[in-house]
Amino acid sequence: MSAKPRPHSRDNATARWPSGASAPATALFFTVTSPTTATVTAPTGPLGIIDVSVTTPGGTSTTNANDHYTYTVPGAPTVTGTSPSSGFAGYSVVVTGTTFTGASAVHFGATAATFTVNTDTGVTATAPAGTGTVDVTVTTSGGGSTVGSADQFTYLPGSPPPTQIATYRGDLARTGY
Repeated sequence: MSAKPRPHSRDNATARWPSGASAPATALFFTVTSPTTATVTAPTGPLGIIDVSVTTPGGTSTTNANDHYTYTVPGAPTVTGTSPSSGFAGYSVVVTGTTFTGASAVHFGATAATFTVNTDTGVTATAPAGTGTVDVTVTTSGGGSTVGSADQFTYLPGSPPPTQIATYRGDLARTGY
C-alpha cells in the first residue's frame, strides 16, 4: 500500500488503523484514486493482520475480510559481492546483494563501517581498519546476512598508494602548464 505522498485527498476521506494498535490511528498519506479506491502509505505498525477502515463525510466503512493489511518482517539481507574485493582501510567499497533497504549496520569482520544505502541491492561502505580476509555483513530489521565466500574483503598489506595531486608549474597567472 504505497503511493506518492499527499497529505490530503479530494474527497476528504480519512484512512484509519484501529485504535489501540501501536500504529498511528490515522494514515499519514493517502490518495483517493476513484470513488471506490484509495492508495495508502502504511505507517509503521505491529506485526500481524489489521483491519483498515475509511471515513468519509458519508460515514466509516465497516470491517470485513477484504479490508485486511498484513505487517511482516522483511527477509534477512544477503551479500552477493564486494567491489573492490580487496584494498586498504578507508577504501570505498560497494556491497551488492538483496534486501538492504533500512540497513542499520555494515560490518567488516567484527568492525562496524560507515555506510550509505544506495538501493535495496547496493550499499557503499568505507572499509574500517583491519587485516586479512573478513566477511562483510549487512544488518536490517530482518536480521543479519549470512557469511560466505561472496561477501569477503581482503585487506592488502602495507600502506595505501599515494593519491595523485594536480600540480601547477610556472606562473599561475599564465594559462597552461
